[in-house]
Parts: sequence; C-alpha cells; structure tokens
Amino acid sequence: MKLEQKNNNLVITIDSTNTLDSPALQTALQEYSEQSVILLISSNELSEKESEFLVNLTKQRKANGTSFVVVTTDITADEAPEGLNIVPTLLEAEDVIQMENIERELGF
Repeated sequence: MKLEQKNNNLVITIDSTNTLDSPALQTALQEYSEQSVILLISSNELSEKESEFLVNLTKQRKANGTSFVVVTTDITADEAPEGLNIVPTLLEAEDVIQMENIERELGF
C-alpha cells in the first residue's frame, strides 16, 4: 500500500499484496479522516463485503464533509454498487472531489 498527498487529497494505492480490510488501510483512513480520499485499486470485481465497506466509507466521508472516490479500470460505474463514486482515472477522481466541494459550499 502506498500513501501520497496530491492536490490536498490523500491518494491510497492498493497493490496485489494488500486488501481492503488490511489494518494498514484502516489506520490510514482513521489518521486522515479529515481529508478527501482517492483509492486506487485493481480488482476485477468486488466481493459483497468489500462493496459494503466502500459504500459505508463513502457515506462516512460525505457525512464529515469530505469525499471518497475509487479509481479502477476493471470495474465500470454501471457495475459498481449504488452510492459508490467510481471512475477510471485519477484526474476524474480529482474532478469528482472538486465538484462535491463546490456542492458543499453551495449547500447542496
């Protein structure tokens, strides 16, 4: 797992040696709870448990005024669970976060 600060966002890259339920990921998410998070994963499909975890994480981040976006080319937005922000590129993830920040500023 790799952590990187980019444009005031935390970018977390999950590699083949890590999973979404790894203690290192949980620690990073808690440590950076006040920042928007972009999660880069490569996974052909998400298990039901992983999907539920990501959707809950999206809800938690939205409730505290931050964003959470998953970047992967292996899963399309149509295949993703409802409520999960999933995009194919890092640039699009940054755009989603920027749009959500504008929505929060406008009170939506």
